[in-house]
Amino acid sequence: MISPVQVAQKRRGFFEFGPEISNEGTYTYFWRLSWHQVIGEAFGSKVGPAKSIMHGKVSKVTHSGIGLFRKIPSPYTVTRYHSLALLEDKFPECLEILARTDDQEIMAIRHRNLPFYGVQFHPEAILTDYGYDILQNFMEQT
Repeated sequence: MISPVQVAQKRRGFFEFGPEISNEGTYTYFWRLSWHQVIGEAFGSKVGPAKSIMHGKVSKVTHSGIGLFRKIPSPYTVTRYHSLALLEDKFPECLEILARTDDQEIMAIRHRNLPFYGVQFHPEAILTDYGYDILQNFMEQT
C-alpha cells in the first residue's frame, strides 16, 4: 500500500517509475488518497477541486462489487479527507472507475492492464464500513 506524500509539485514526473515496476509482475499496488490522484493523472486523467471539501466527513459509496469490493454491500459508508479529486473529463480508457459517491465523485479506480488500484477514501478509518474487508480483498488479489 502506498499512502499520501507531498507530491503535488511533482505529480506526473514522479510516477514515471510505475509501469516499469509493474511489468515485472511481482507486485500489485494499492494507492490511496493523493496517490490515487497521482495514478489517475499519470495515465491521463485530470485532478481538480472536489465537489465538496470532505475533511473528516463520511459519504455513501456505490461500487462495482468486483475486486476490492467483493462481498461488500453497495452502497456503504467511507471516511473522506480531501479537497481534490479525479475529474471524469478526459478520463483515460486504461482506467476503470470502481466506486463513486452519490454525487458521482470518483472514489476508486483500477488500471485495466496493470496491477494498480486507487481509492480516494480512508479504508483504515473507524468510520469506514468494511475497510478491513477491502484491504483483505486487496491482499487476496496479490
